[in-house]
Amino acid sequence: YHSIIDGITRGDAIGGPTALAEIVAESLIANGGINVTDITHRYLEWWRSGSFDTGPTYDLVFKYIDEGIEPAAAVEAAHSALGGNSAGCGPTHRNCVIAACSYILTDDLPSAARAEALITHLDPIAGDTAAVVALLCRGLLDGLTWDAAKDFVAGHTQTRDVFSMIMARPLNPSGFAPDAARAAIHFMDGDDALSEASSFAGVSNYCPVIVGALLGARSTA
Repeated sequence: YHSIIDGITRGDAIGGPTALAEIVAESLIANGGINVTDITHRYLEWWRSGSFDTGPTYDLVFKYIDEGIEPAAAVEAAHSALGGNSAGCGPTHRNCVIAACSYILTDDLPSAARAEALITHLDPIAGDTAAVVALLCRGLLDGLTWDAAKDFVAGHTQTRDVFSMIMARPLNPSGFAPDAARAAIHFMDGDDALSEASSFAGVSNYCPVIVGALLGARSTA
């Protein structure tokens, strides 16, 4: 977990994604795998303690849960309140650390990323993008080169269509999950990924976090 979290920290200009990724890692270690109920509880406690840089979707979901709404209903209510715009890159930022969990088989990783994303983001695009990045991280952790990791994800039955969709998007510094992932992949293809991603992103905290996670995963190979 440390290599990915250290990478996220390098790309995280504000700190929220790092804090959330650490929460996911702590839950994975405590439970020996993905436990949505436990992660939700940990997220709520962090939200109550003064969370920051969570993104509007996460913040609204836990505001509703704190008011007594059941988690699944809170996710639906937040999605509706935000006009259906719950396809941000928050889940991609925080749950890529599941790639380091040896208890989760590689073929189970996409579904785990999607399940974790649904804690806050109802739009399946958020979970689909998180699945792509988590699988890229797993490939790198397993010793694949960057190009081989991309080829692996591009050919995997659970991610190939999403990967194709992401790669077809133009470069855009937005927080829409496929845009953040597309930009991160673009800069990973270069020689100075994190610096270039940070310059591209400006004050936003979107693609550099993903670049950092990928670099962290690659550093262990």
